[in-house]
Amino acid sequence: MTRSLLERRFETLYAQQHRMLYAFVLKRTGSTYVAEEIVQATFIRWWELVSTGRSETMQSEHAW
Repeated sequence: MTRSLLERRFETLYAQQHRMLYAFVLKRTGSTYVAEEIVQATFIRWWELVSTGRSETMQSEHAW
């Protein structure tokens, strides 16, 4: 998969899921700071896995 295709997929995923994930984490933690950090870390980890070709890890139910 080309880098530009990965970037477009990431942008799409981020646009679709960011608010929902942030709201979920904020409700669980009660902290905007912690919610922002967790959401950021989640998307960074997703990018690292997919961009390095290790996306099969994402298929595991334990990844979520």
